[in-house]
Amino acid sequence: MKFITFDPGEMDTQMHADAMPDADRATLARPDDVARRLAALIAHPESWAPSGARVELAAVPAGGPP
Repeated sequence: MKFITFDPGEMDTQMHADAMPDADRATLARPDDVARRLAALIAHPESWAPSGARVELAAVPAGGPP
């Protein structure tokens, strides 16, 4: 069993817009892109992260880890 923490970072969501109305939404991650990165990481956790790791999804390439 592994335990890994995923940090999605700031995303272009309505909740973010409500909390930070002056934020430039063009600079924020799209939720569907973040979800694809997360799915790629979950599919092969043994190849990229030790148990207990904290992963910032914004730093992960769109196709998953190298």
